[in-house]
Amino acid sequence: RVLLLDVYRRRCPEGDAGPVHEALEAAGAGRLHVYTATSVEILENLGRLFRTHAGERGAAFLRDTALVTASRRVITLARQRDHAAPRLLAPGPDDASLIEALAEWRQGAEEAGGSTG
Repeated sequence: RVLLLDVYRRRCPEGDAGPVHEALEAAGAGRLHVYTATSVEILENLGRLFRTHAGERGAAFLRDTALVTASRRVITLARQRDHAAPRLLAPGPDDASLIEALAEWRQGAEEAGGSTG
């Protein structure tokens, strides 16, 4: 006998615009320099969420802010959607790999004389 139980469903969050506006405020204050999307669905949901709650300002934030992911599909979709900031491909989807990609990116930016905050 097989019993199926749905315990996880990917969907775009609804309702509270607070986190979107907090992210935009942090980015504007120079405290947010990168975001993570570990799947195509997450990248699409972020796009929907930011456009719905912040219009062009939200879309510009996602387009102009560095993205870290472990998925080549996410990198490809971001490129197709005219993502203009660095796209960082982590060696794996685990926290340590994502942090490793961020650390390497930040070190490279600092060595090049750029500012990441």
